[in-house]
Amino acid sequence: MASPPTCYRHPDRETYIRCTRCERPICPDCMTAAPVGFQCPDCIREGAASIRQVRTPYGGSISVRPYVTLGIIAAGAVVFVLEYLSGGPGQAAVRFGDVPAAAAINGEWWRMFTSGFLHVDVIHIALNMYV
Repeated sequence: MASPPTCYRHPDRETYIRCTRCERPICPDCMTAAPVGFQCPDCIREGAASIRQVRTPYGGSISVRPYVTLGIIAAGAVVFVLEYLSGGPGQAAVRFGDVPAAAAINGEWWRMFTSGFLHVDVIHIALNMYV
C-alpha cells in the first residue's frame, strides 16, 4: 500500500492538495489561492518575477513615500513660521508676494516662486498643504 503524499516543504504533513502549476503536493500552510486551485510558494515567486514592475508615465519607479510632497509641505511650514516671526503675513506678502507688474517690469522673477510659499493665516496654509 502506498503512503499518502506529503508536502514538499513539510515532509511530516500529509496532504492531498497539489499545486495547479507544478503538481507538487502542498499543505494548507504552503498553499496560496489562485484563480483556479492553489499554488505553491515557489510557483508564486516565479510568477511574480515575470511580471513587469509598475512605472510612472516617464519611466521612474513608484515611490512608496512621497518625499517631494513632504519636502514642499515642510518648506511651506518653515516659511509660514518665518512670516510670523518677521512681522506677520502682511509684510511678507508685500515684500515677496506675486506682483505681476514687478515681475514683468522690474525683472523680479523670483516673486513667482516665493509667492507660492506665502500664506495669510493658519486655515490658508492648512488647506493648501492638505490639497
